[in-house]
Amino acid sequence: MIHHVSIPAREPRHVAVVLAELMGGQCYPFGPLEGAFMAMSGDTHGTMIEVVSPAMAREYEEFLKKSRLSVMNDPESLQRMRATHAKEAT
Repeated sequence: MIHHVSIPAREPRHVAVVLAELMGGQCYPFGPLEGAFMAMSGDTHGTMIEVVSPAMAREYEEFLKKSRLSVMNDPESLQRMRATHAKEAT
């Protein structure tokens, strides 16, 4: 089961609105990031899709590269920490 997904989109609000409609939920601004939105499913698991602009995704990746250099030298770790990510549970 997926609880949280983050994806980039050219029009974050529009994409989040459509995703929320598909899930039968609601779209809200994503407070920590101006211009980002989240589609909340309203299910008992708290499923949420965060939608950010491509620029925000690049900025996040640059932040990660600078924050933990030892991890960022490992290509596999870098791939797992990209701006597009998912949190799943069983």
